Amino acid sequence: MPYLEETLTAVGYTIDVRDHSAPSKHTIQVVITATVLPTVVTIDFEGSINDGADFAVLASHDFDAVEIASGVAIFHVVYRGVDACRVRVKTLTGATDPSIAIWMRDTL
Repeated sequence: MPYLEETLTAVGYTIDVRDHSAPSKHTIQVVITATVLPTVVTIDFEGSINDGADFAVLASHDFDAVEIASGVAIFHVVYRGVDACRVRVKTLTGATDPSIAIWMRDTL
């Protein structure tokens, strides 16, 4: 079961996780702390079937008002078997001194 735990401080990508068993169920948890919370947050889940040479967006999650207020979101992506995957903080608007902790677990 590939596992990722990484913290970002701005828009960008996590490291990619590679597993040639092609897991197809992915759970992503994002926790944001900041001096001033963001007003808009978008997280992309990206995958690749050519060993991470090229990535495409397989799912996107926009934080709703409750998730922004709490700073926590968990979402699931299923039936997307990939050899490599990563998480991208695509949009982070209005935050001051953000820390974005990202956890991801994959299963077959």
